[in-house]
Amino acid sequence: MRMSFFKCVVIAFYSLVIHLATAQDNPQAIVKKAIAAHGGEEKIARLNRVHSKAEGTIDMLPGQPAMPFAGENWRMDGDSKMTVSIRVQGIKMVVTDAIQGDTQWRQLQGITQELSKEEVAEIQESRYVDRLAKLGFLKDDAIALATLPESKIGDKPALGILATSQGRRNVKLYFDKATGLLSKVEHPALDLLSGKEVMEELVLSDYQDKDGLKYAMRSTIYRDGKKIMDGKVTELKFVDTLDRAIFARP
Repeated sequence: MRMSFFKCVVIAFYSLVIHLATAQDNPQAIVKKAIAAHGGEEKIARLNRVHSKAEGTIDMLPGQPAMPFAGENWRMDGDSKMTVSIRVQGIKMVVTDAIQGDTQWRQLQGITQELSKEEVAEIQESRYVDRLAKLGFLKDDAIALATLPESKIGDKPALGILATSQGRRNVKLYFDKATGLLSKVEHPALDLLSGKEVMEELVLSDYQDKDGLKYAMRSTIYRDGKKIMDGKVTELKFVDTLDRAIFARP
């Protein structure tokens, strides 16, 4: 009788361990932990309406040193606008990319330009990746999730998930195993200079609390293992509304 009891305890313990391991490996559980770690769904939703500024360096021109840049970004639900000033061989260049509804436009040195079909496609892929990074996709049946092998981002263990959706490139999301915070986003991207597909990695760090939301203040981008951008957010404001005219094509 006593032996039967202890065997039941052992069996129950192993069942508990298996359950916990399975729960930890479940991609939905990983994402739910991440949502809570970042502050919850309501806090994350505030990223849909934000005004921010950033600065850093970009290194994408062969044979040229990394170039300093300063940028400003506005987001209002599905609309967005980003203006970046950068010095190329000592000359200040200003470029603006914007999306308002189905309209996408670019302005370079004050001259509005038409976007190529490749650029439009990359913008759409970028918007999809950005949506995934905001973790608001658990109820979307069009996105399938699978668990990736445990990895390391820097020297910290990370749990990963693979997000797949018909007509979209596969995206890998990695979360710090201890904190649950998003630490890396990895996906194929089109290099518009060479016309070749590359593997892009966005590494997020320096998380700070902004009105209850954990936000990564530093971002580093790699393409095929080479660092092409390193930037930090210098100003971040959540807004209730923005003038729609900000996003309008000139």
